[in-house]
Amino acid sequence: MKSPGAIAIAMMMLAVAACSGGNGPTSTTTTVPPTSTTTSVPATTTTSTTSVPGVTGSFTVQNLPCIAPASGNVSCTFVGSAVGFNGTPRFDWTFVAPLATQTSTGPQVRPDLGCGYSTGVRTFQVAVTLTITGEGKTVVVGPINQEIGRQVSICGAV
Repeated sequence: MKSPGAIAIAMMMLAVAACSGGNGPTSTTTTVPPTSTTTSVPATTTTSTTSVPGVTGSFTVQNLPCIAPASGNVSCTFVGSAVGFNGTPRFDWTFVAPLATQTSTGPQVRPDLGCGYSTGVRTFQVAVTLTITGEGKTVVVGPINQEIGRQVSICGAV
């Protein structure tokens, strides 16, 4: 006769085998990097860099994901940087969304992409271009597509 402990272990093994199934759901995850000339993708930033003779310009999108409220600034920050300029260059940003375009100036910007820029969608793409100028030199970074999200029910997002 088998010991009660051996019987208990055998019963537990049968229960685990019955519950483990083996034919559970499967999934596939595909990761698509953002379009850029140079990209680093830590969890909270995306960087794009462009060089022309003598100057380099880049921008980083920090605090991803980028969420736009009904009005007011997005949750992420677009940060420009430049190398090869003497002094401080000018940073001009263009954000082209499905329904409107916005321009901003400065090395760091958080554009206001309220309901006038997209409606009825949970996410939308914004083409971001940074033009850096100074001392007769110009470098253009982009356009780079950046996904912008909305919370459900904001601007009709479903």
